[in-house]
Amino acid sequence: MNKKILIIILIGILAAGGFISFLVWKHYSKPNLPLKHYCQTDSDCILSGNDPEGFGICVNKEWYEEWKKSPESKKYKWDCEYTGKERCACVNNKCQRVDSERECGVKETQVIITTDKTEYDQGETIKISVKNNLDKPIWYRRQIPLEFPPFWELEKFEENKWKTVYFYLPVQEKEKEICILRFHERPTWYIDELKPNSKISYQWNQKVCIGDKDNGSEPEFIQKGRYRFAFRFGLRKIHLSNYQEEPWKGKEDLMDTKIIYSNEFIIKEKSEGILSDTEPPSTLLLIIPEKNQRGNFIELTGRIYSMGSPPVIQLGVETLDGEVYGIVGERTKELWKFRDKTLHLKGYLAGRTPRTEKSIEVIDYRAIK
Repeated sequence: MNKKILIIILIGILAAGGFISFLVWKHYSKPNLPLKHYCQTDSDCILSGNDPEGFGICVNKEWYEEWKKSPESKKYKWDCEYTGKERCACVNNKCQRVDSERECGVKETQVIITTDKTEYDQGETIKISVKNNLDKPIWYRRQIPLEFPPFWELEKFEENKWKTVYFYLPVQEKEKEICILRFHERPTWYIDELKPNSKISYQWNQKVCIGDKDNGSEPEFIQKGRYRFAFRFGLRKIHLSNYQEEPWKGKEDLMDTKIIYSNEFIIKEKSEGILSDTEPPSTLLLIIPEKNQRGNFIELTGRIYSMGSPPVIQLGVETLDGEVYGIVGERTKELWKFRDKTLHLKGYLAGRTPRTEKSIEVIDYRAIK
């Protein structure tokens, strides 16, 4: 046979062998089956709407079709919507998002938790507020039992680091607060919504139950020190289909959980007289308006609390819708014993005080159970 023909045949065999070897290598170098994120072209990728990793995750199309058939996929349902601008692409053999959209379009820095002051006497009421400045809702765990802080956690700065303070809250029994620790089989929280541009608030009198206090014992005030509050929230919530297997978790939970912190604040040693339940301190601000300065007759319902610290302590009331009035008039001192109680007040609208923009001269009142 012509030597030239033999060379051509040999080259052809080598080329065919090389091509077959390439195909074999390509086949065996491919990840097992259709791996979740594996791809060769953009058309291999698709957006998954019910993925445990989150909403709008790019995955392999074949993998996704099999995933949808599995019982596990039924556990995940996202409270988000596609914008139509999401895009998937195959980048280095991996399905990835290549658009600038964020799944739920929120930034945790637009959610804030604050206190009304940065320094408190021990036992003074602390007002806590969480504000959602977004144009979309966020989700958080709302504690159900009264002995748990409803939506916040407390941290104390010790040994050059922040540490979580573990405690439970006292509950109201008749006219006094006592420590009662219950064990709950049902979920101790549910997922609540904080609507866009809205806030939630809480007023805490610093009373806590720490450790294994006996049921029925009296609470104590939180120790002096440097503190901050923490707030956990989710950019979305997830519906759990297997909640009956773990009923303490509830039907829903948070996803894309983030945590933010309040401003730091100091709790000082209690000032003399400020914590008396019945006798007002000598430094309590007493303002008696002139009768010709009275405004319209008003009625309001709210919680009585003290503001400030010596040398000026003032009594105030926060209404159910969050408005704050100073309390003035001859009945101010007798209202001192109703701190942290809810009263229905009748009286006349009065002017500014050192700590409030408006006030009420109380003429009559009654307790609200």
